[in-house]
Amino acid sequence: MKLSVFHHHALAAAAEAGKEAEEGYAYLLSCGIEAVTLDLAECTKDPMLTERLRRAGLRISAINGYYQFPGEEERIRTHLQIAADAGAAGIMMIPGFFEKGEVPEEVFADETACHAFFDRSEKTAAMCEGMAYAIRQANGRLFVSVEDYDSETSPTRNMAGLSWFMQRLPGLGFSLDTGNFAFSGEDAEAALRKFGSRIVDVHVKDRGAEPGHRVGYNRGLRPVAVGDGYLPVAAIVGRLLRQGYDGYFTIEHFGVADYRQAIAASADFLRAAAR
Repeated sequence: MKLSVFHHHALAAAAEAGKEAEEGYAYLLSCGIEAVTLDLAECTKDPMLTERLRRAGLRISAINGYYQFPGEEERIRTHLQIAADAGAAGIMMIPGFFEKGEVPEEVFADETACHAFFDRSEKTAAMCEGMAYAIRQANGRLFVSVEDYDSETSPTRNMAGLSWFMQRLPGLGFSLDTGNFAFSGEDAEAALRKFGSRIVDVHVKDRGAEPGHRVGYNRGLRPVAVGDGYLPVAAIVGRLLRQGYDGYFTIEHFGVADYRQAIAASADFLRAAAR
């Protein structure tokens, strides 16, 4: 099992100890974590970041980037080049957002209605064209993926939206976020069955239950260490490994109270789940 964590979490762990970033990197290694996932904005702001991580003994699992199509070709080329130079396996694209209220809620509740709406949308057409360009530029050397992004304005917030892009872009990979389908009240295990052959990257996120909160599979969205929530993370990890997934499992828990504890606990839980 290859473990990664968001770079942000390493910095937060270092800050909690009153230390510089390098102590956070050393802490990841002490927890058996070998890589980090970066944001494209971090890399463009700090061109030496990937080199410092390499010197610290960490790999780059993937680089994520936000887009607003159309007109992003140069940024896509930069994104792919930075990822290739860093030795990352690929890039994840957040292809943009609708305006709040632009898509009626009932559209996302029905795959046929969602696909029909997306077929008529200039925004999703531009997103699709932009990601197709990225896939062509990557030419199989790096994966290009999207995730189940937890925002009511995201076109990939649930299985209905994701499937529209997957059907139209055969070369598009899926970065499964185990915690984000809960945002839309959906079952992450059902998503694994639906998109399993397209998974190239995994963000391992758990969710904590909140009293009185129940919408479908969503019992709350409280940030917790992996293994401390209600989601079937161990079952998902086991299924992925049995079906031959050999990519990174990237720990994600933005907003936890104690990043150092959560990183260590998450890594221990995932190694136990892999046995």
